[in-house]
Amino acid sequence: MTIVKPIKLINCTITFNGPNETIVGGVQELSIKRSDDNTVYHNAGNLDPMDIVAGARSYEGKVKHGWLLTNTITDFMNFSSSTENDVSFNIIASANDGSGRQWIVEGVKFKDLDLSATLNDVIELDRNFDALALRLR
Repeated sequence: MTIVKPIKLINCTITFNGPNETIVGGVQELSIKRSDDNTVYHNAGNLDPMDIVAGARSYEGKVKHGWLLTNTITDFMNFSSSTENDVSFNIIASANDGSGRQWIVEGVKFKDLDLSATLNDVIELDRNFDALALRLR
């Protein structure tokens, strides 16, 4: 049995996944859903995955009206010897319920991320993503 719990977030800031919060983009609106598989597994361990895989708990979503500083991301990849598949982001966002609570979507990997197409170092996107966690900030 799978339970799906959707949430909608607004006014999002995209940062590199890590201790420093270098802003590399933004999103006007984000929708994310968490799926829980309630099947009991013997010695299953942590529900949250360590990498984006189909498992007991998964997060997926979509960003709307977003932008990325592609030159900054490309410079980071060149410096860290990583590829587009290795780069993950955090998205810091406000809840769309009037509460003013802030959420952080951790370990975001955009599907089919293409940093080669640039328009003044900015790409507008409506893109799906997978993520590792969704937490209150």
